[in-house]
Order: sequence, then C-alpha cells, then structure tokens
Amino acid sequence: MRTQERSPEERLINLMVSLSASRAPRTFAQLRRDTVAYVQSDDESARRMFERDKDALRRMGVPIETVETGGVPGYRITRDDWVAHDIHLDRDEVAALAVGIALAGGQRERLALSRLTARAPDPDPGTSVPSMRMDVVDDGLDPVADAVARRATVRFGYRRADGGHMVRTVDAWGLVLRDGAAYLIGWDHDRGARRTFRLSRVTSRVTEVSVDEPRSLPPDFDAAGVLDEVHGDGTDIEVWVRAGAVDELEQRGGRVLEDRADDGWQRAVLSEADATRLRPWLLAAADRVVVTAPGWLRDEVTAALQALATSDTGGQA
Repeated sequence: MRTQERSPEERLINLMVSLSASRAPRTFAQLRRDTVAYVQSDDESARRMFERDKDALRRMGVPIETVETGGVPGYRITRDDWVAHDIHLDRDEVAALAVGIALAGGQRERLALSRLTARAPDPDPGTSVPSMRMDVVDDGLDPVADAVARRATVRFGYRRADGGHMVRTVDAWGLVLRDGAAYLIGWDHDRGARRTFRLSRVTSRVTEVSVDEPRSLPPDFDAAGVLDEVHGDGTDIEVWVRAGAVDELEQRGGRVLEDRADDGWQRAVLSEADATRLRPWLLAAADRVVVTAPGWLRDEVTAALQALATSDTGGQA
C-alpha cells in the first residue's frame, strides 16, 4: 500500500527536524527512509521533490550544509548556525523601532519592543519620539463601500485582465473581500449586464455619478454567491521557471507543464491569475521566472526591468 504524501509544510518541518537532530550528515536515502516524506515510487521524482524542499529551506535562511559521506552527498544543519541568539540594539536602533511602532503599532508591538530592548542602552536624556503624520493613499475601498450602502452609481477607470483600459459606470450592488482582494459587484451600464470588478485594477478615483435609469438590486441578490460563479476574472500567465523556483510558483497557484531538466528550466502556467498582484513577484524573481505570455504582460515586465537597470546604472543602459 502506498503511503500518503505529506503536505509541503509537513515535509519541510520533518526535513528540518531530521537534519538538525543528528550530529552526523544524513544521506538522501536515509532521509527518505526516516522522514517518510518522499514516498514516490520513482527515485528521481522523490529526489527532485527533496531538492525543492532543500532549496525552500535555504531560502528561508536555514543553512543546510552538504558534506561528502561514504562517496555520496550528506546533509546536515548545525543548530548554532540558525538558532536565534540575543539581539543587541544600540540607541539609534531603539529609536528607529520606537518611531515605527508610534506610526503603526499597537499594544502588542509596544510590548514586543520592551522585550527586545530590555538589554539595550537607555535612550539619551530628553529624547522623545517626535509627532508624526501618516498620509494614507485612497485605494477606492471606502467610496465603493459607501456607494454599496446607499445603492449609488459610481464611475472609475478600470484595467481589464488583458491589459486594456476603459471607463466603467456601475450601479454598486455588493462588495466582497476574499483572499486579500476586494471585488465590486454591480450593474455595468457600458455592458448592459452584471459584472464583477477587482478593486486592485481600478486606475482612477471612484466618483459617484447620476444616471437616467439606475438598475434596482435584484431581490435574490447574493454578492458572495455571484463571486463564486465568476469565471475568467484572471489571466493565464505562461512562464519559464527554473527548477529551484517551482515551489514559489506552486505557492502562487502555478503548475509545471513541461519538464526540461537538461537546462534547468521548466514551462509552466498560472491559470486565472491576477497579473496586478503577481507583478511585484515576477519582477523580483526575474532571474528564475520569465514571462512568455500574454504579450502585454511580458512587455510590461521587460520595460520595468529595463527601467530598474537604467536607474541602477545612473541612466546608462
């Protein structure tokens, strides 16, 4: 009977515990036997999963050391290399933390600061945290929520999933928050149909407008149910990904389509993805994830990387 595969989180924890609990290096064969984590019948598939887990732990800052043992590679974690030690802060660092907590912290953060600074030098006499002001950029959520509450009609610029832009006029029926994103659901006057809009794609200020024939809210309207029915809100993003970055891809809902282990790259897709939310990751991971489609997103990422390269070289491309 085949043993059930462990979740990625459970595998990483078991691997870290196994490597740090033993003084002697552990080979892959020993880890596969003792952790019961790599249960694939195919040895090569099991080893690829182990390599991805090992790379993931290293990205988290866990120093896995590779040691030759008996002619095969062995692996170990020296606890002193990654277990946290006392934190020593100077006066300036304490002051910087205090400013940050004054801006955005609460009771828990103030308590944490007191613990972190228990052994830090006392601040200079007479030093106090200056009064501060934080300006919050309007993300459109408040005016949309207000419009929904009053069944008002709003107008805003909107970026479609294919990259195109247009102005939408919408009777605000419902607002749903899901997986960190906000969605407006209402009657689209430009399309003459009910539509769903992700607020992260709104490109202008949301303003209330008057229309000749606002659409009445249907008596059986269920905003959450409507969102469950929505299809095609995202974009299929095709990429080439390095083998070592497959975990990052899968954490964002992607999947590998074609394995090209000979050159270390694999063809993959992120189905129905939100390109706006993924853009920062695609830029940060440009050395290991390359966008191939859609063309507008590939060009957008390329242009952003070129702009970054130009700024880093003082304007010399």
